[in-house]
Amino acid sequence: MSSSKEFGFIHAAQRFTRNGSDTSASYHPRMQTRQVNIADRLGLHARLAAQIVVLASRFSSSVSLAFKGRTANARSVIAVMLLAASVGSTIRIEANGPDEAEALDALSSLIEGSARAETGL
Repeated sequence: MSSSKEFGFIHAAQRFTRNGSDTSASYHPRMQTRQVNIADRLGLHARLAAQIVVLASRFSSSVSLAFKGRTANARSVIAVMLLAASVGSTIRIEANGPDEAEALDALSSLIEGSARAETGL
């Protein structure tokens, strides 16, 4: 089993090309992020995860969710559910692409508004 230091080294090493240039800046030239709170009393449950996947798939931008050091592709229902974010948790939405602002707005509204839709407010 690898230690977190080894994983960090491998992750950092993957950012560099063969000629030694750092690719992280060019890979995410204008990535936008937003912090949102899980408002649904059930947390990030299967139905909400499925709605996130459907909505994220409508955008051409790459979209991911991050929680407690883990990152999930927002187009994978299993990956989103495995974040296991409970009510009141704060997750980060990351989007990179031509429609990233629209993706952030739509996903933020869905995640923060899921409790309002459930209660009819």
